[in-house]
Amino acid sequence: MIAEQVVNRIENAVRKVNRELDNNKSSVEWECLTEDELFFELASCIIGSRITFEKAKTVSESLRIDDLLSLDGLIDSPHKYEKKIHSVLRQERCLYAKSKARYIVQTGIKIYVEEVTTIKSILEDAVDEYGAREVLVELCLGIGLKQASLFLRNIHYADNLAILDTHVINFIRIMGLQDETTKSLSKKLYITYENHLKSYSEKFETSISKLDVSIWVVMRTISREFKWML
Repeated sequence: MIAEQVVNRIENAVRKVNRELDNNKSSVEWECLTEDELFFELASCIIGSRITFEKAKTVSESLRIDDLLSLDGLIDSPHKYEKKIHSVLRQERCLYAKSKARYIVQTGIKIYVEEVTTIKSILEDAVDEYGAREVLVELCLGIGLKQASLFLRNIHYADNLAILDTHVINFIRIMGLQDETTKSLSKKLYITYENHLKSYSEKFETSISKLDVSIWVVMRTISREFKWML
């Protein structure tokens, strides 16, 4: 049980970070991104599963530099590109390198060849951000609710989807927003936690997108410097 004073300090730290985020808004919008850029962002989210933010960024940039996320090449020579992507992921010591290489290529084939559509069309046709997330989870390999939410957040398509990683789940537990928490979330539990966070965001008068980033920053720092608290 964490002392109320500590809980208040954590909450105040989240509030402070949230105010700073309000002053650093990005102007990049998904409508302005090319299809190659959208696929890069999607592939980055596949890569980012179960590894650190820094590692995911490094690995994704390596693939970009080697031009291994080019849609034309990937669609024309899927097996060749899968092997090359796997090689880069393995060299970068990326967790689940073989599976992630397969997920990236098969997701590209599923969207552009089998469904004969584009990411931009999926986003334009979706009823709302929740609908877009559902379609992405259904179509993309290696993409669950968290990674789909992250993708839609990164391209500035969604503001009300939570990214429930370990740090945010720990915050939910500490704040008593959920009686019991678990690192493995079913779809039903994910939506439940997301709704808890949405209600909590009203206290800050902010969107979930800003709130859970603020939570992530604060709780990540705590996990590194004050791990005994968690």
